[in-house]
Amino acid sequence: MAFQQLYYTSCEHGLAGYSGYQFNAVTPGVSPVVMREVEDRTVYEPPGWLLATPRPDDPESYPVAFCHGMSEATGTVITAQVVFAGTDYSGRPGNYFAHALVTDTPEQDFGPLLPVELWGAELWQRQSADGTELPELPGPPLPGRIDRAGTQAFLDAHGTGLLPQLLTAAGRAMDGDRPVLLASHDVTENAWWIAAVCYLLGDQLGRRLTFTTYSHRPAYSPYHLTGVLPEALPPDAASSFQLFDLTAGQVPADRVHPLAVLLTSAGVMAAPGLWQQAAAFGPGPGTGTAPGTGTAPGTGTGRGTATGPAGSLDAWLAPMTAAAGLLGRELSPGETDMVAGWLGCSPRPAPCRCRWPTRGSASRSASAPGISPTSGSLTCSAWRGNCPPRTRPAGWKTC
Repeated sequence: MAFQQLYYTSCEHGLAGYSGYQFNAVTPGVSPVVMREVEDRTVYEPPGWLLATPRPDDPESYPVAFCHGMSEATGTVITAQVVFAGTDYSGRPGNYFAHALVTDTPEQDFGPLLPVELWGAELWQRQSADGTELPELPGPPLPGRIDRAGTQAFLDAHGTGLLPQLLTAAGRAMDGDRPVLLASHDVTENAWWIAAVCYLLGDQLGRRLTFTTYSHRPAYSPYHLTGVLPEALPPDAASSFQLFDLTAGQVPADRVHPLAVLLTSAGVMAAPGLWQQAAAFGPGPGTGTAPGTGTAPGTGTGRGTATGPAGSLDAWLAPMTAAAGLLGRELSPGETDMVAGWLGCSPRPAPCRCRWPTRGSASRSASAPGISPTSGSLTCSAWRGNCPPRTRPAGWKTC
């Protein structure tokens, strides 16, 4: 499979058969339903100050709207870049150019790339085509300016203090809660924050996050996370959205999800290993009480479930905590009991002498619960040896 492409702008020649805003060119076979949704999602309006003092000869001063979402009607994945294009064919100012990629097989076409990694990619076009047909774009495409190392450098410079709240808010939005509104003075900064969220949420959750780096009318945005400039903040932003106004230091006061704290402490570079280890367990049912929250996972002011239990922070909390333990993180008693319950084991009331594999020896004894300092294996001081065999962590030894 491959991406289908669409160009939308104000042009003299296109699929409509008349001049004006229309699809200039598309890959044959794109459904009319998807075309209408691409048209709706790529409407572009410059910031107010650029409307008052236009800079038609300086398109780089206009924010780029880079978005990724899913068609509500067909499930088709739509990724697009929308840029200011100056004057149109008739000399009228205020034109914009949208280049969209659509696919029904995102796993194949994106390959190892996260959608956010296409920010600033060379594949994005900014000029109309001569004809009305575009070729398919084979996947996976070459990435743009965003990668893990660059995202980590961004976080090193800007700090990670708001990340637990931002990850929590993104998870809630994917579960049907209010969408996230992220305001900064630069949409490039919005893109880096979105990248940090996607990287930390991993393939399991990060690919499901829908977003845009810029919208002038966020009330109409269909995404989990919408980036804006401060002037576009609506009066009811704090009540209608989970608001992160980076220009004013304003973040939601909601309780932070424990998995968000765990992911932030792991960091962008180490998160893939943590997710890989957790994937061996698979997500939990997303039920019970999240340690440290005092509330049942999945409850709140949600608008329905957008991703289902397997796509939630709640569902991944126990396997990610177990993975962190296997990789050397010391688990608290509450975390140990939570993972034990998830594995279907009975909590052990007191430490016992346990054995786990170590490098260079068959086994090693210990009298303290937790993690092997040598191999990172979970010790059975945390649980009795009655876990179902399919759920026992690697390195399990029965007392």
